[in-house]
Amino acid sequence: MDFAHLALLNKHQYRLINEMAPEEVVSHLMASGTLLEHHGNEIKKYLDYEEKNCALLKLLKQQGKSAFENFLEALKETRQCQLWELLQEQSPKVGSGQQMQRVDSSDSFMDKLKKLEQNEYETALTRSLSYICITLAIKEVLKQMEAAEVIENATLEKIRSEKLFYNQHRELVNYLMQSNKNTFGVFVDALISTGQTKVAKKIADLSSCS
Repeated sequence: MDFAHLALLNKHQYRLINEMAPEEVVSHLMASGTLLEHHGNEIKKYLDYEEKNCALLKLLKQQGKSAFENFLEALKETRQCQLWELLQEQSPKVGSGQQMQRVDSSDSFMDKLKKLEQNEYETALTRSLSYICITLAIKEVLKQMEAAEVIENATLEKIRSEKLFYNQHRELVNYLMQSNKNTFGVFVDALISTGQTKVAKKIADLSSCS
C-alpha cells in the first residue's frame, strides 16, 4: 500500500475503528482478493466490532497497492457513505460526480430522519442492520418506546426473550421496518436522548446513499 494511503488510514483510524460496520466490508475485500480466507477468519474471531475493525485495518495496511481502492469500493458498496467520503481526501481517483451526500449537523441529520418515508427508512434500516446489531444499547430505547406507547407488550416480550443482544437488536429493527413513521420517529428520539447519536447518524448516512 502506498505511503499516502497508509497515512490517510492512520489519520482517520479512530473514526474507522469506532464507526465502521466490518462484516460486509470484510466480505467485499475477500471477494476482491484483497484479503484471503484466513484473514477473514482472523477478523471474525473477535466479538467486539471495534476489535474487528482494528484487526481489519492492521491486515489491510499489509496488503498491496490496490488494497486502498478496494477498501474504498467496499465502503461505498456497503453504503458507509461518511467513511467513504472521509477517505476521499488525497485519494487520486476522486471525481466531483462521485461525491455522496453528507449529513453534517445534528439538525440536518435529525431533520432528514424525521422526513423519511416508510420505504426510505426501511432501506436505511436494512443497510445499517449490521451496525445497529453490534452497536445499539437497547434497554433504554425500549423503555422510551414503551413509555411512548408505540410498541406493544407482546412485541417487547418477544424482543427481550432473545438471549443475545444481537438478536434483540435484529428483532427491534424488524419491528421498526413494519411500523409507521411515528414509531420510527420515537425510536430516533430515543437514540438521541440515550446518547446514541452515532447510531442515528449512521442510519441517516445510509439513507442518503444512491
